[in-house]
Order: sequence, then C-alpha cells, then structure tokens
Amino acid sequence: MYVFVDVFKEACATCVFLRIDTSQGIKVVLVRAKSRVAPLKQVTILRLELMACCIGARLAHSVQQALSSTEMETILLERFHGSIVLVEGKRGMVSFRIE
Repeated sequence: MYVFVDVFKEACATCVFLRIDTSQGIKVVLVRAKSRVAPLKQVTILRLELMACCIGARLAHSVQQALSSTEMETILLERFHGSIVLVEGKRGMVSFRIE
C-alpha cells in the first residue's frame, strides 16, 4: 500500500493506492483519497504536512481494517520531508524556527 501526501498553501491532500502483483503484470489501484482545506488561521506548511500525514495514517489504517490485513507493507510518500524529520525527532528543524 502506498500513501501519497501533498500540501499546498490552501489545502492538503492524501491518497491511498494498492499495488497488486498478478500473473498478467502489476496493477495499481486508487483505493481512497481525502483532502482538507487549510484552516482560516494562518498555519505553516510544516503544520499542514503533519496534518496531511495524520490523515494519511488514518486512511491507511481504515483501508487495512477494510481489507482485514494487518501484515500489509505501507509506504508513506511526501514531497517535502520536513514532517518526517519532526516525527523522527531530529534536531535539524530548529534552525527554521529561528529564521
């Protein structure tokens, strides 16, 4: 399962694809997608990325439950890697707040 996350200044979106290997080849199917408009209060792109990652995680979890499969490999892909750095707890993002 692939979860794609993308963020814009006005909104964030996420979609879930399943990759299925068959005897006739590889099939990729869009299973579910969701978007959310950014809050009226000005927020940073990084906060929107975190919001989109949360939405993506919830979508992936609901797809796994619907398919009754907990052993499915899930890959989260995003355009910018700022939220992954924050989730992993690396110290590199502190300099952006100071600027």
